[in-house]
Amino acid sequence: MSEPLKTYGEGDIVAVMLGVAVEGPYSYRVGVGIKVARGSIVMVPLGPRQTMGVVWGEPKDKVAHNRLKDILLNFDVPRLSEELLQLVNWVARYTLARPGMVLRAVLRSREALDPARSIIGYQVSGHEPERMTPARARVLEVMEQQSDGAADFPGGLASGLASGFAWTKTALVGESGVSPSVIEGLVKAGTLRRVELPPPQLVGVPDPDFAPPVLNKNQQQAVKKLETAFEGGNQWHCLTG
Repeated sequence: MSEPLKTYGEGDIVAVMLGVAVEGPYSYRVGVGIKVARGSIVMVPLGPRQTMGVVWGEPKDKVAHNRLKDILLNFDVPRLSEELLQLVNWVARYTLARPGMVLRAVLRSREALDPARSIIGYQVSGHEPERMTPARARVLEVMEQQSDGAADFPGGLASGLASGFAWTKTALVGESGVSPSVIEGLVKAGTLRRVELPPPQLVGVPDPDFAPPVLNKNQQQAVKKLETAFEGGNQWHCLTG
């Protein structure tokens, strides 16, 4: 039975492995209103800058704890698994690399930890521009003709607003063949209005039962033999070389 996860609260001293060229974790004090556990991804001060790190657990010692710096932020994301933390240590030993540099490969993108950003879309307001150019007319024609076919433009368009269909600028420029300045000109003229769209959905949890393999007759017979052998209590060993 696995031990319950130990959490650390305000004022506790923890070891934090940083994604820099260090031999081991540094000690930090948990900041005000922050709770962490082993595997929590945090932001901490390191000299004049801030850097990401991972809570490694209890520090080896608590010397000069009154001079420690505080953890600034605990990212609202799932903790790194115990298996991944052990893999970082194993890779560091196997490749004779510093654990911090191995961890850096895990924490490559700060932006991936930030909350999803909303998307700016564009809708037709119903107001005709005072000056109609061929480029502007092409934009309005595309928006009018293609609004009903939103599903044909995956990733480029966004919908779901009660007031009508909305296009992203990238999709609208690509479909109409005009420059972004034409879109901005229509916004200034009041013909298009900007709307805030919800961020795109994150990738769902993989389904291990999705599209199961289809076995032929010989493969099915082999599976039956293996199942029968295991039911009889036979021991199987994997040979490594």
